[in-house]
Amino acid sequence: MSPKTQKSEDIEVIIDKLDKSLANKQFKSFIDFIRFPRYKNFVKDTVLKFDFPVTVLVGKNGSGKSSVLHAMCGAPRGYSTGNYWFSTVVDPIEESLSDPHCFWYVYTDEQGRKLEVLKTRVRTKTQNPDYWEPSRPIEKYGMKLQGGKRNDAVTKEVVYLDFRAELSAFDRYFYFGNFSKTKTLKNRQDVIRKWSKLLRVAIDGRKPIKYGKIGKRKCKRPVLLSKEELNIITTILGKKYSECALVDHNFYDGRSEQGAMAYFRTGHLNYSEAFAGRGEFAIVQLVHAIYKAEENSLILLDEPEVSLHPGAQIALKKYLLQSALEKHLQIIISTHSQNFVEKMPEKAIKLFYETAESQFSIQNNCHYLEAFKDIGVERHESEKAIILVEDETAKIIIDRFLDIMGGGTTEMFRVEYFPGGAEDLLKRAAFYALEKDQRWFIILDGDKTRPRPDPDEFTQNNRRDFNFLQRQVLEASGIDFARLPLAKDGGNDVVVHNDQKLDLAIKYLSFLHSSVMFLPDSVPENLIWDESYVAPLLTKQIAFSKTDSKKNILTLSQETSGLHDKQNVHYIKCFLAKKLAEDSTNPQHLAIKNILERFKAIFTQSLKK
Repeated sequence: MSPKTQKSEDIEVIIDKLDKSLANKQFKSFIDFIRFPRYKNFVKDTVLKFDFPVTVLVGKNGSGKSSVLHAMCGAPRGYSTGNYWFSTVVDPIEESLSDPHCFWYVYTDEQGRKLEVLKTRVRTKTQNPDYWEPSRPIEKYGMKLQGGKRNDAVTKEVVYLDFRAELSAFDRYFYFGNFSKTKTLKNRQDVIRKWSKLLRVAIDGRKPIKYGKIGKRKCKRPVLLSKEELNIITTILGKKYSECALVDHNFYDGRSEQGAMAYFRTGHLNYSEAFAGRGEFAIVQLVHAIYKAEENSLILLDEPEVSLHPGAQIALKKYLLQSALEKHLQIIISTHSQNFVEKMPEKAIKLFYETAESQFSIQNNCHYLEAFKDIGVERHESEKAIILVEDETAKIIIDRFLDIMGGGTTEMFRVEYFPGGAEDLLKRAAFYALEKDQRWFIILDGDKTRPRPDPDEFTQNNRRDFNFLQRQVLEASGIDFARLPLAKDGGNDVVVHNDQKLDLAIKYLSFLHSSVMFLPDSVPENLIWDESYVAPLLTKQIAFSKTDSKKNILTLSQETSGLHDKQNVHYIKCFLAKKLAEDSTNPQHLAIKNILERFKAIFTQSLKK
């Protein structure tokens, strides 16, 4: 079975199908998670969960993403992490017999059993320091002993492609190969010209070739890509190919290690990888590798975005998702590209970060906006959701909380002070309620708190009773429904029919219920004012008001700087808001955080639609 040519389905549809397919246990020998009791520079017992068939590893350079790919490559039977991580005099691996480097993982076997497999770096009788072998379960690692039985490693074909190192035969020789000048071969170009004649014979004749008495220089039989593969490559790169042949050979320098050559035919040109872009060669390698991979294989891709333009990256992501669905592949991608991260489900995105102790750890669920921020992509202001507040103090408080919450929250929202007051905001909410995208939220001062009924809990009769809905609007907003500036089909001069009124009222009440919240005090200044906090900062005792926090902030400004101008008061409010935001034991802190978490969940859900 091979992945089909790109379908017209949206990525969101494919993601939903993948979710259901995994839930229905259609992925055989799927690895559920991997845990690192001790592995390289990772925090002890770091866990990487696989809750989705396609996993995206995101993080700054040197944060351990490739190290995890090396571990995963060594997880199945017959594969070893020692092929990628080994000890040298320059880079020795510190080892301990009582605490060796190791990892363990869980997979589901053919009988549906969850099996734990521990792989440990051990010294063998031959003193190979880079040998990894399956070991018995160890309780201190958090493993279930399962009778002390050592389970067989998962059986999976592994396809590992590091796109920073995937060099063609031409690139390997031209940039890195050995060259010795002779009478007839004065430069590398002469060497390539000489051996290209034999390559052409192999391509045209579709046959392997050995050259020399002992066949030191040779090429394998060329592999002609199928029409299906060509269509996939055409879709990803946006370039029409009529033929492509892959040839493994070592003609250029005669080494035993072979490199791959790609020969392309298009409507107007025939050319090899020497004149193709690196991205073009990489896509051919990737598509062919996935095309011939067995079902349920483990596919590991290290920075597949290298040398690809943004459109090709997006098309490649769609192809990988579709391939995972059709061939039940478990795919793990390390990337710095926003195009591979965008709109992927949170459970598919794993954020790698460095701790204060200079170790690496993993955040298993990560919104793609948070990942954007970590890889240095700023979300455009026009794409953010807007939180409207009544005054400057509320804006300062909410901005501070968005900042400390992290999780990409600052990349999702911008806070705006609306000077018209609560009633004007609630009137404007009528417009926001009719918008398809959920990008507007309102936080009012606590003294405006009103009950906000959920229309989903109304009876069917109530939902068809306009007088009932009108009373609910008045109770929830203090505004007569007739005074709301709701858009009407055909313009404001057109009579609104009863069904339209019902629909408008329901939408407005739904918006009030989901997207209008209240600060946990009557005025925002009460939230940040703390006399016990500011008293030690003063050089003399001051009689502050017991009831007027706004006045107290002005007094503090006057006493500390001799000023109570707008800018100085602003700085003081920021200072006090910082104290509130950092005090996680304060119940008001928790109330504000819960409001923003609610808005974040609503906005995140709207992005998936």
